[in-house]
Amino acid sequence: MRKIIVLSYLSLDGFTASMDGTADWIVWDKSVNDYYKETQRTTDAVIFGKTSYQSLEGYWATGKAAAEDPEMIEFINQTKKIVFSKTLEKADWNNSTLMREIVPREIEEMKQQPGGHFLIMGSGSIVSQLANADLIDEYRFIVIPVVLGEGKPYFQGLKHKVTLRFLETRTFNCGNVLQRYQPKAN
Repeated sequence: MRKIIVLSYLSLDGFTASMDGTADWIVWDKSVNDYYKETQRTTDAVIFGKTSYQSLEGYWATGKAAAEDPEMIEFINQTKKIVFSKTLEKADWNNSTLMREIVPREIEEMKQQPGGHFLIMGSGSIVSQLANADLIDEYRFIVIPVVLGEGKPYFQGLKHKVTLRFLETRTFNCGNVLQRYQPKAN
């Protein structure tokens, strides 16, 4: 069965963005990039909310990124993208499907189909909605060694506690730390 895997950055104090929505505090190096590529090899669909979709489309779907990382460009531009948004008018980025709402039964059916895993990069509001429906199979957080003091929390609107079982930790060369968890049955 396909899994829904969350892969996101967090500050040490649990924020996913600064108060102004920026993430210029994120540290990235080859070891982190290699981990992303490792994750991509098991993925054949990416799930987004409107903000993350528009942000990534605005960069990776343009020529600006051409010299940055050809492998990432190919992955993100060619992989199927599922965008959950009630307000986005259209999703024109290559291989994008716009869905107006999260229907747990439909998500479960998608997970039963053959193929690689679903990956969520960012999209905290979508992660919270999927967590409320117990649809997340794995959480992978790359913790950046920075304390923001304030910012945009990753989880908002959870209706119940999500208890996690530890799977793995990994330290990257730049000092970031991967924390990998699986939800325990509630």
